Amino acid sequence: MDNEHLQPRRELNVFDAVCIIVGIIIGAGIFKTTPFIASMSNNWMWLIGGWCLGGFIAICGALCYAELATAYPRQGGDYVYLKEGFGLPFATMFAWVLFWIIRPAATGPMALLFGDYMHSVYPLAEKIQISTTLYATLAVVAITGINIAGLQAGKWTQNILSIIKVLALLAIVGIAFLGPQEAIPFETTARLEDPFGAFLVALVLIMFTYGGWSDLSFISSEIKNPNQNILRSLMIGVGAVIGIYLLINFAFLQVLGHEGLANSSIPASMIVEKQAGANMAKVVSLLISLSALGAIHGMIFTGSRVAYAVGKHTQGFHWLNSWNTKMNVPVRAVLAQSFPILMLVGCFGMMKADGGSGPVDGFTMLALFSSPFFLTFSLSVAVVFFVLRERDKETARPYRTPGYPIVPGIFLVAMAFMLYRSITYFVGEVQSKDLLSSSYFVAVLGYTAVMIICGLIIALQRERSPMSDDEVPSK
Repeated sequence: MDNEHLQPRRELNVFDAVCIIVGIIIGAGIFKTTPFIASMSNNWMWLIGGWCLGGFIAICGALCYAELATAYPRQGGDYVYLKEGFGLPFATMFAWVLFWIIRPAATGPMALLFGDYMHSVYPLAEKIQISTTLYATLAVVAITGINIAGLQAGKWTQNILSIIKVLALLAIVGIAFLGPQEAIPFETTARLEDPFGAFLVALVLIMFTYGGWSDLSFISSEIKNPNQNILRSLMIGVGAVIGIYLLINFAFLQVLGHEGLANSSIPASMIVEKQAGANMAKVVSLLISLSALGAIHGMIFTGSRVAYAVGKHTQGFHWLNSWNTKMNVPVRAVLAQSFPILMLVGCFGMMKADGGSGPVDGFTMLALFSSPFFLTFSLSVAVVFFVLRERDKETARPYRTPGYPIVPGIFLVAMAFMLYRSITYFVGEVQSKDLLSSSYFVAVLGYTAVMIICGLIIALQRERSPMSDDEVPSK
């Protein structure tokens, strides 16, 4: 029996799980998405209302995930629920797309944002695109190395980065409200032609910025006392994030005003430079970079667990069914997922619009690119929640989502609505920027098509002999 092929141990407590949730959700995306969201909001009330609505949807989703994670507390999260509800082929397709497209496309924006802010601290190249992409690449490589160093190294790195980012965010809020104040109106003079349609686009980016709370289900088999600690961790983590996001938005509005926020590219640095000087702004840029590292680390940490879980059941992932007991991590899965992340970072980091006439905001485009895939499977989980609740009545449910079927229904409708809006907006952006003239974008489309076709072939092929989640396979 191979020592690598043993099971994960329950070593994560509530504090560890909350740090993972906070670390994944609060990358540095709040600093990048907020100006765009402000530009798609008619006034400050629409902006704050969007963040509140997004938080409410996230809470509804977290309550649903808490029931699923405690009823099926096995390694793999969404993969386990989709396999139970829709069968192995559908779950395998999800895992394949998650591994090769969704997770890399969600991790990539954080890496590029890390590069953006590190470039403002110390440029690695004269051209910002090259410098940003180099920093992003180095970040992914470094975080991958930390994750394969062992569970303890990964856990403590995540905890430290999460604490640093929360303190940094609170420091920015303090500087905004305690520094010199100017009377800046919250209202904007701009008026959008289609405020509701723009608001729906903003909501897609808001949910992207809230994204990550569901990742706790991927490591449910490593959490101590899961029946109590999964729900507790989700509620504490998501609640803390909502509070911090609202504070940050009010801080932006307090110093920059709604219109100033909508026209800013690096609002946090602008606030600190205005209130405390240029040198302090560089310190804040460094702290924001650490926030992005925390998100990269959390997504690599949790994403590798899904690939490991799928390797038990699917031939296409069999090579990832390896758990290193000395390090207590799935080393092969951690290493393998770094390759598609680096590929997407390189393509979107160097992408240009109009056949090369100008740079593209790699962060926003990569976030919009990943949203339809992410929302498709989020919608699938919302549907499978109802399927399992009605069909699998014999499974013990230590926790039941309150307000059934209204709460999960809100989550389902929200995911369906945003899926439609994310697809239409992304297609419009591709057309308006003429991205089909970019060789980098065409390469991404080719890669995506190949991965989807390969996923379908693997998902539809004859499945391996089912293996229980407690069984230890031999070499």
